[in-house]
Amino acid sequence: MPLDRLPLSGPGRRAANARRLLRRGLAFLALAAAAWALSAASSRSARTTEVLVAAGDVPAGATLTAADVRVVPRPVAHVPADAARAPAELVGRPVTGAISRGEVLVPARVVGAGALDRLPAGRRAVSVPVADPAAARAVVAGNRVDLYRPGRSEPVLRGALVLSVPQPAANAVGPDHLQVAAPASQVGALAAEDDTGAVRGYLVALVGTR
Repeated sequence: MPLDRLPLSGPGRRAANARRLLRRGLAFLALAAAAWALSAASSRSARTTEVLVAAGDVPAGATLTAADVRVVPRPVAHVPADAARAPAELVGRPVTGAISRGEVLVPARVVGAGALDRLPAGRRAVSVPVADPAAARAVVAGNRVDLYRPGRSEPVLRGALVLSVPQPAANAVGPDHLQVAAPASQVGALAAEDDTGAVRGYLVALVGTR
């Protein structure tokens, strides 16, 4: 029998056994770590939290009632950080835009208390998209604006009171929508599709302050 095939004995055999045990131990630890990570991920996805969702479709400008919302469990991984948890947070406030059934509700979907203080009688708070955010940078709450569809010479709404101007995103040149007070009869016109079948942004013309 060749010498290199002779069975190890003494210190050489003990060292080989130690290396073999070390390899097996490392393999076991790797499998255990992978199993733990899989279990943790599964646990996170299975965890739920109670949030407020729309019980049905809510049109733009409508005021949320207790019948419009319900508390349901949702997976934690799919819940916005600022999701509303209780009806008292939103009920009694106008929505800033149309809401779909089952939508997880956040405070930004309703007009804040400060804006409500400026809402004239007989008006509805409506969120309107802005076609040119850079041009809307000068608009502040309390201004009055005319809203035009791009390419049209007549405004859809004249002298609309601006209730609030959301803070633009860090990389945005200006606000992408405004919250304005509109007559109830005009809410549908503001949300109507244009000739292309889309609800596009409005050109905002600043006409003065109150």
